[in-house]
Amino acid sequence: MKNNKIFLILGCYLTLLMLVACSAPTSAPTATLPPPTIAPPTSAAQANAWKFVVFGDTRGDRTGPSNATCVGEAVNALARGVALEKPDLIIFVGDLVNGTYYCSHLTYEQQYANWKRAMQPVYDAHIPIYPVRGNHDDDSNPSSTAVRQAYLNAIADLPIPTNGPPDETRLTYSFTYQNAFFVGLDEYGAQDNLVNQKWLDEQLERNDKKLIFVYGHAPAFWGSSDNLSARPKERDAFWSSLGRAGAMYLTGHVHLYNRSVIADKAGRAVTQLVVGGGGAPLTAFKPEYQMQVQATDSMHYGFGVFTMRGNSVAFEYKQMLPDRTFRVDDQFEFKVE
Repeated sequence: MKNNKIFLILGCYLTLLMLVACSAPTSAPTATLPPPTIAPPTSAAQANAWKFVVFGDTRGDRTGPSNATCVGEAVNALARGVALEKPDLIIFVGDLVNGTYYCSHLTYEQQYANWKRAMQPVYDAHIPIYPVRGNHDDDSNPSSTAVRQAYLNAIADLPIPTNGPPDETRLTYSFTYQNAFFVGLDEYGAQDNLVNQKWLDEQLERNDKKLIFVYGHAPAFWGSSDNLSARPKERDAFWSSLGRAGAMYLTGHVHLYNRSVIADKAGRAVTQLVVGGGGAPLTAFKPEYQMQVQATDSMHYGFGVFTMRGNSVAFEYKQMLPDRTFRVDDQFEFKVE
């Protein structure tokens, strides 16, 4: 009997609550936003994809409109194209301006200021640039350091490491980004067309990254003497160090695009990528006999784009057409284990 009374009281209480809820005024339903749709990556490697652009030789001509600024007329259009790629960083392989060659009407400071203006789309996009000097960024007079100092002043706002040899601070350096190791080499120190091989060997020995990109202004192999082939013994030692490390060499100086494979003394294949169509007057293709040529373009300005997905690498060379649009001219892929 006592239990029946308890159940009766509870039943009355619940009925009363239901009547109050039904009689309460209703309010408009609250809108609920759906969760954002995030497309899952097809693989972990794609989730970590990143890219960098490589090009160089943006100096002007010895005559004509580009001589007025000492910077190539096509540079601004190329910079806009590079910015649209949204790369993580830019590797620049030298000859920013004319320097001491053909451009005495402008100070070196004015020339580098003009280069920065031409590259403004890249600066506006906050893409870090990692340059090395070319022969035009060096003094033609060995006893002068005016161009060198103007160059160092111009790149003072760039995130260049200071871990190079004591006399090559911010000229030669190395850094890691994601799963890649980069080494920028100054080849215009006390002697032209020469790298600091001892320092490079130490850097390559310490590196633990599988993707290795070494870059400098002068090709190691080309059909002329104003590059690293001017010193064949030292050049061969340099090339063997890249072969042992499994590195690729990115370079310019010659105003065109060329991809070639050259074996070192031990027979290891090393790729040399010339990406010198950055705005300077285009030059003819003149390979050295050792080069196994894979692709070349001496008719267009352009830049290279590396895209990394894990240890897989895809490369595209994008040539600039007369209407300032871009198309892929060469591409290749490789993977390191």
